[in-house]
Amino acid sequence: MTLETREIVSVDVAAPVADVWAHLRDPRLVRRWFGWDHPDLDAEIRQIFVDGPREHHAHADGRTTRALTWPHHDVLTVTARDDEPRRTHVTITRRSHDGLAPSTVSTTRSTRAGSRSCSSCGSRSSTTRGRTA
Repeated sequence: MTLETREIVSVDVAAPVADVWAHLRDPRLVRRWFGWDHPDLDAEIRQIFVDGPREHHAHADGRTTRALTWPHHDVLTVTARDDEPRRTHVTITRRSHDGLAPSTVSTTRSTRAGSRSCSSCGSRSSTTRGRTA
């Protein structure tokens, strides 16, 4: 069964595609915007943005496209047109949960105390006083 994808994020960034791409691939640059700090942050950034995804590049019809695809099928795509080199369009798509078995979309406790991870997408969130932050 093929699952439909849904767009989660779609945003235009006033920067060249090479700059946007660097901020998604270079761990030093990812660390600047990743949003939290903990002892394993560098390893987590490397796993999520460098080692985990497959990288794709294409240039056709006056458009540069670069994409990262993670094992759980999330796809982050950056696209820029040759005639608008200082504007990059960023999208994230994710497979729909429709048709997945209930056990694949539940959240599970991670081995690190105080955090939860989604068994479907692998994303993590910290917990505070019983609530997900």
